[in-house]
Formats: sequence, C-alpha cells, structure tokens
Amino acid sequence: MTNTTNNPATQTPEYTALAEACRKMVDAFCYKQAAAQREAAGRVLDLLGEREIPVDEMLDDLRITKNEGRRSAGGRWVSGTLARHEFEALVFAEHAENPAYEMDGSRISKFWLRDLLTNEVVCEFDRGWSISPRTQAARHITDLLADGLADHIFGG
Repeated sequence: MTNTTNNPATQTPEYTALAEACRKMVDAFCYKQAAAQREAAGRVLDLLGEREIPVDEMLDDLRITKNEGRRSAGGRWVSGTLARHEFEALVFAEHAENPAYEMDGSRISKFWLRDLLTNEVVCEFDRGWSISPRTQAARHITDLLADGLADHIFGG
C-alpha cells in the first residue's frame, strides 16, 4: 500500500472529505446498513462531482421499459430510466379537467422518480406534489418528462 502521509495532494480538504466519505461507505457496506450506504454513496458522488448528467445528454439516455395498455380512464402506466434515475408515470392523452391534477400541464397525473445511485425517491407527484424534486437532476428530469413524455407516448 502506498504511503500518502507526505503527499501534498492528500493534505487538501477535498481529499480529506472524499477519503472520509469513502471510509463511511465501506463501513456501511460491510455492516449492511442500507440507509448509511445510500447517504455515503451520495456524499462520495457529490464530492466527485459525478452525480449530475448534463441536461443536453439526458434525453439520449431515455429508456422506456414499460408502456402498459390503456386504462378505463384512458391513461397509460409508463416506466423507464433516464440519467441514472428510474421513473413511473401515469400519462394521459388529454389534459385533466382540473389542471391541479396533472404535473405542470404535462398530462401526467402520477409520477415517481428514484435515484438509482442512492436508491432514494427524489420526486413524487400524485395529483399534487408529495415530494417536490429534491435534487437538481430530479428537477431537470421532471421538467424534461413533463415537457414531452405524453407526446412521446401518445404522439403529437
């Protein structure tokens, strides 16, 4: 193992914070502490600056994994992944009679978003916000899907 005691690069606050976050992540995985694993992994990713994917690259990463047939009310359950997140949405071809029942005029009445790296639910909408987007990536993904998921599913 390399001795890093006298290496100037290891004396920076950034290195010290990253090393501590990595130690916590290893401990959490060794002791199978799920909440601590998510928290430590998120901290490491924040320190490395790798949590966010640039918005212009996000749509290239969109994968629809389920597009379930029409419900009696005309909606479809759509699941997929986008920018290291998993989502589920109940999408309709037409706008809701009550605009408050859909996410930002999107024709999406139910929406759930989970960060695949931390396993944390970072956004949830069920005819209203139960969890507002918690991260910048969650805000970008929510905005992107609100802008075009219904058109992608139903055409238009």
